[in-house]
Amino acid sequence: MSFIIKASHKIAYTLGIHNKLLKQAIKYLFVGGICTVLDFATLFILAEFFNINYIVASSISFLCGVILNYFICTYWVFDVHVVKKKRYEFLLYLFISIIGLAVNTVAIWALTEYLGIYFMLSKLLATGFTYFWNFFARKYLLHN
Repeated sequence: MSFIIKASHKIAYTLGIHNKLLKQAIKYLFVGGICTVLDFATLFILAEFFNINYIVASSISFLCGVILNYFICTYWVFDVHVVKKKRYEFLLYLFISIIGLAVNTVAIWALTEYLGIYFMLSKLLATGFTYFWNFFARKYLLHN
C-alpha cells in the first residue's frame, strides 16, 4: 500500500499537479485499479470456475471491489468526511455503489447480450462508465 501512496504522490509532483481535486482523482485511479483487479479476478473465478451466471458473478465481484474501495478511500484518498458517523457514511457509500452497480450491470448485460461481446471485455467497458459516477458521487456527497 505504501508503494502505491508514494507512486501517486511522485506522479502528482512530477506532473506539477497541485489541484486537490486532480490529486484525489489520481489517487482514486490507483485505488480503482487495485479494486478493479479484485473485481475482475473475482468475476472470472466465479463465472469460469464455479459456473455462476456472469451477471450474478459480476454483482458479487463488484461488491467485493466496493468494500475494499471504501476502506482505502476513507483512509487515503479523501481526507474530509461529510458524514461523521462511520456507519452512516458506509451506508451512503453503499447506496452510491448500488447505483454504480446498476449502471455496471446494465452495461455488461447490454454489451454481452446485444453486441455479443465476451463478458470480461464488457466488464472492462462498463468499468469506464462506473468510474466517473463513483468518483464524483463519493467526492461530492461524502467527502466534499
